[in-house]
Amino acid sequence: MKKISALVLAFIMVAGLTGCGLFGVRAEDAAKEFLEAVKAADKEAISKYVSYEELMEISDEEAADEEDATQSEEFIKLMLNGMTYAILESKEDGAEATVKVEITNIDMKNVMGEYIKEAFGLAFANAFSEEMDEEAMEKELTDMLVRMMEENKDKTVTNTVDMKMKKVDKQWKVDADEELQNAILGDLAKVVEDFADWGEDETAGLQ
Repeated sequence: MKKISALVLAFIMVAGLTGCGLFGVRAEDAAKEFLEAVKAADKEAISKYVSYEELMEISDEEAADEEDATQSEEFIKLMLNGMTYAILESKEDGAEATVKVEITNIDMKNVMGEYIKEAFGLAFANAFSEEMDEEAMEKELTDMLVRMMEENKDKTVTNTVDMKMKKVDKQWKVDADEELQNAILGDLAKVVEDFADWGEDETAGLQ
């Protein structure tokens, strides 16, 4: 009986140490920490797993400009505020892992569809009246986007993605591929892609 108790105790201790750190953090736990950091828009915590600028698609020019960087961070915080996730499955194979996760966030396709219509209308009206200078126009457009995100925050989209991870120097790193970025940003990557395709089609039609 004592031998069985000792074996059970040893098993519990090993299981606990495996999950807590002696054999390294599990990919699933690292994925949770990463996604919690994303929800909080915690730049420092996110950067433990992936380049913050790469994940949020912030260009070098935006990062270098203090005003642009501040606006980008405020917009990102607003966009990620309502993000939720559920980890469905986790598979580890040595230094590599795949964590299947379901991510729900504000539907940016819906937001941007409304925003583009109103933004074009405002720009068209101002082209004739010139009541606003460039700075005032930029502020109006920013306020408009924020308002539309607030109005549409309950309209969400859900994506299921395979988040790829790799262990580097005993630390799990996240592959910020387009699929993961798109899920985190509420289909915003698809909006940008669709808009770029539309622009190419329009340009081709004029040739």
